[in-house]
Amino acid sequence: MANNISLTVSQPCSEKWNNFTPTSTGGFCVSCSKNVIDFTKMSDAEIMSYFKNTSGNTCGRFRKDQLKTYKHQTPTNSRSGIKWLQTGLLSAALVFISRELSMAMPTTMAKTEIFDTDDKKTDLSPKKADGHVVRGIVMSEDKEPLPGVNVVLKGTRTGMVTDIDGKFEFPVELKEGDVLVFSFIGLTTEEYKVGKKSPANIEITMWMEFDIMGEVVIGGAYAQPTGIAGLWHKIKNLF
Repeated sequence: MANNISLTVSQPCSEKWNNFTPTSTGGFCVSCSKNVIDFTKMSDAEIMSYFKNTSGNTCGRFRKDQLKTYKHQTPTNSRSGIKWLQTGLLSAALVFISRELSMAMPTTMAKTEIFDTDDKKTDLSPKKADGHVVRGIVMSEDKEPLPGVNVVLKGTRTGMVTDIDGKFEFPVELKEGDVLVFSFIGLTTEEYKVGKKSPANIEITMWMEFDIMGEVVIGGAYAQPTGIAGLWHKIKNLF
């Protein structure tokens, strides 16, 4: 138990991460004149290693599920292999689901099946009305493609999901003023409004929704995440 580490951020920072100047380990906050370490992509072992080998105050950016008690475990090759296997299985499952869904969404102008969020499908015939074909790519804040993102026409149940490369082509022509809603668990919901002259391709950036920045307190009381963050935390712990 003596080797366990409990992390909390008692006073979260209100600054915006995307306003920071990128550094090799995170971002530089001009307001605080500090380098904020980005822990959001670190594993538990990497976080433990960082705080065991660092003295002094640390200002960091965390996912909510990372503010917890870390139990010491002796690293082994087999443990590392299991972690990579788990990551591989999750990635493979996501690829399979995205591929299956994208195969159900033909991009040709023949007969199109539209994904319906209440598990129904609407068979629509192609229309020749003047409209906008909206296509593009959905990226993370780190410019990585995001597969499996829900893309829905606002106010309707008509939608689709991005493919394994984060790309999409909305299967229904849209008119000026229509709004597409992009959503994925753990990320900010983004909207795109169709203009009079829509670009040939659009790029949507989605940001991590559940993150906390501030000075790290080691050994503080840990509070289990609740609500959506708590649900996501429980789902992740299954793996």
